[in-house]
Amino acid sequence: MRLHREEKINRIIQQQKEMLASGEKNGPVIKKSMQRMAVQSLIVFFTLMFVCTVISRVSLSITTASVSVSTLASGTLTERAFVEGRIQAAADRSIRLPEGLWVTAVNAQEGSQVNKGDPLLAFEVPSMEAQVKKLEEEIHILTLRIDLSESGGGNEVAAAQRALEDAQREYERLASKYVRSDTRLKEDYTKSEEKLAAAETEDDRAAAAVKQELIREAEAVVKEAEENLYSVREAAEDAIHAAEKELDEASENLDASKNAYQKLLEAYKQAESTLDAAKQAVSDIEKAIEEQEPGGDTDYTEELNAAKEELSKAQEEFTQAEKNLSDAEYKTSSYDSAAENLNAIKERWKTKTERAEASLNDANAALTAAKERTDFSDEAAVRQARAAIDAAKGTLNDVWREFEDNQYLAEEALYKAQRAVEAAQLALENAQQQAVMSQKERKITRLTCESELAEKEKLRDKLQEILNNGGYLSAPVSGTVLRTVEKGFRTKAGEEVVTLACNDKGFLFEGFLEEESARYFLAGDKGELMFRLDGSTQRSAAEISSIGMPDEEGKVFLTAVLQEGDYPAGMTAQLSLSKKSEIYHNCLPITALRSDSRGDHVLVIRKQNSVLGTEWVTARVDITVKDRDRQMMCVESALTYADQVITGSNKAITEGDRVRIGN
Repeated sequence: MRLHREEKINRIIQQQKEMLASGEKNGPVIKKSMQRMAVQSLIVFFTLMFVCTVISRVSLSITTASVSVSTLASGTLTERAFVEGRIQAAADRSIRLPEGLWVTAVNAQEGSQVNKGDPLLAFEVPSMEAQVKKLEEEIHILTLRIDLSESGGGNEVAAAQRALEDAQREYERLASKYVRSDTRLKEDYTKSEEKLAAAETEDDRAAAAVKQELIREAEAVVKEAEENLYSVREAAEDAIHAAEKELDEASENLDASKNAYQKLLEAYKQAESTLDAAKQAVSDIEKAIEEQEPGGDTDYTEELNAAKEELSKAQEEFTQAEKNLSDAEYKTSSYDSAAENLNAIKERWKTKTERAEASLNDANAALTAAKERTDFSDEAAVRQARAAIDAAKGTLNDVWREFEDNQYLAEEALYKAQRAVEAAQLALENAQQQAVMSQKERKITRLTCESELAEKEKLRDKLQEILNNGGYLSAPVSGTVLRTVEKGFRTKAGEEVVTLACNDKGFLFEGFLEEESARYFLAGDKGELMFRLDGSTQRSAAEISSIGMPDEEGKVFLTAVLQEGDYPAGMTAQLSLSKKSEIYHNCLPITALRSDSRGDHVLVIRKQNSVLGTEWVTARVDITVKDRDRQMMCVESALTYADQVITGSNKAITEGDRVRIGN
């Protein structure tokens, strides 16, 4: 195709050249051909673009998720629940009788309907008569106990009050007595303190004089020790200087001897090196002779003799050098002796100096001790002053001990008197409390006996009523027999013999509700009860009376009061509940809710421009669910009423995915 077009172009160019050569004007041949080619190229280009666009759109529709969307709207949430349960009588009535009664017949079985006055059970009459007699005796005893509880009380409180007043008067008498004794002893103690203060002043003066004398003596000893230390240090410096001079002279002699010995040592090493070289030369010649082939023409005799002669000379020089080195004197005995002498002199004078310093330190310590000394009890003047102080202290201590003894006796006596007052006070309070407690106990006894009396009179009247009815127990109200005993049963204390569901108290519905649904309903909410009776479905209004707490299985016990009517107690029924919320303005379908580790959120769609045009891309918006039912939810979020929230998708999608809105 390309070669064909090039041939056409070349042909057109050749025609134009011929036209120019002949003088003809340029025609529109090239222009029209170029236009046709441009038009063809544009047509091909747009055709390809159209095909690619179609393919892209088809591919996008296949790979992109199709979503359904919704926007925020106003509405109410409706919660519905169905509760399975049973119809029960609103109140049961149980009949209890004294123990020991023998049931001879059962006239009403469990589940049967009875009217007030219908016979329920028949009892053996002699046993009932014995029970009535026993109850009469117990009633008489309780009556006597009630009469005794009305009397009581005494004069214990008055006696305790008198004992308290006597104890308080004795306490006041003892307190006044010991106040007078304390006043006299305090005056004696003040005089003794004044005498002790005068004796202590005299002791301080004597101690000060002794201290001054001891300090003067110690200062003289310190001065003498300082002079001795100065003399010892001067003598030590002279002796050490002389020993150091002797050591310097020995050191100079040692250096000269060391230099001569070093030269002989170097001559010895040189002779040893020359001897080793001569030995090696003789060894090399002898090795060459051994390695020479038989019949060789080289003669090593002269060379070998010359080498041996050199070896002999080198041996003599080495021997002489070794002798010279051994005869050389390089000894440090004089230097060592001078050094030891210096060290001995230093050590000796160091010891003397240390002794002198120790003497000075001891003298200074004695002076410091004299200056800091506060105890001069071993000095004669101080001992005399201390004796006066001890005498004053003895007198003061005697007065103080007498004062303490008086205080102790006073405190002991007052403590006992106070304890007597407290004991009397406690006895009075106990008597008052005992009087109150006795009164309360008598009242409790009376009330208890009255309660037992009323109960036993009630049982007696009940048994008497049964005896008057020929030994038959009649139904106290109309209702359904929920429980009864069997023939031959002997009654036990506190055990029920018959339980009736009272029709006159109304009926209840009882059932269990799921915990998730229970949170939407409260006591007072109304519902509709449905049950089967005589082959047809019956309906009745009901109102929730109570809702319990969830059990381990997440079930909540619910009771509802039924409207007036006659219902079959114990029959299964279903309660239908429905409740609408208030009007919410931010509602969304529950299918829009998504949750992850970051919390609840929804996905909305946002427009985004690309090379393929405008696209829809998902974006995350966090929400808080305020309320919900099985279809809708009320949310708090940053959503606007223009936001399109994704409520469904034909594929799994996440934040940032491209989507398209389905039909």
